[in-house]
Amino acid sequence: MAQNSNISADKTIPQNQQEKQIDVDERLMLEVASGSEHALRMLIEKWKNPLVNFVYSSTRDFQLAEDIALTTFQKLYNAKASYKPTAKFSTFLFRIAHNETINEFRKNQVRPADPTDMSGMAISAPEDSSKKCSDITEAFENALENLPQKQRMAMSLLVQEELSYAEIADIMGETVQAVKTLINRARAYMRDALKEYA
Repeated sequence: MAQNSNISADKTIPQNQQEKQIDVDERLMLEVASGSEHALRMLIEKWKNPLVNFVYSSTRDFQLAEDIALTTFQKLYNAKASYKPTAKFSTFLFRIAHNETINEFRKNQVRPADPTDMSGMAISAPEDSSKKCSDITEAFENALENLPQKQRMAMSLLVQEELSYAEIADIMGETVQAVKTLINRARAYMRDALKEYA
């Protein structure tokens, strides 16, 4: 196994496995570990919005989501020396964000926003032609808000971030079967909540 964080030191990994194991983000993170600020900026630029969206799906507070994303990048930077590309970079990053979100919930007793408070939503379309669309959107948002936090987070990682069940399990610290159960329950709840619009 490579002792050095230098990418060229990965010669002990067979070439076909090396290509699978080290993607662009992982290479950038290895460069961050070597002191590259440019690589860090590139990672932040690429992952800031997906992280904010992921955290927002749990907190429903945009400012808090941005703060947690910033903390996640700080923790990522602090972990640069110990980073090893043993899992996908995105899994590593989202796991940090998940942990920071949970820590924030515990620290401040943060709860998801009131599902009946639609003040943050703006729908701009003619009333007569979009009444049904507006109703469906509102019902969808309410159903999503009413999901338990773990189900909402699992659905967000699956739908928005397009991660596999295994990656979601790794991020959330759950088994793959537990993630499947969370997602199946969330889907069943959403189907039931939206059945009148089917």
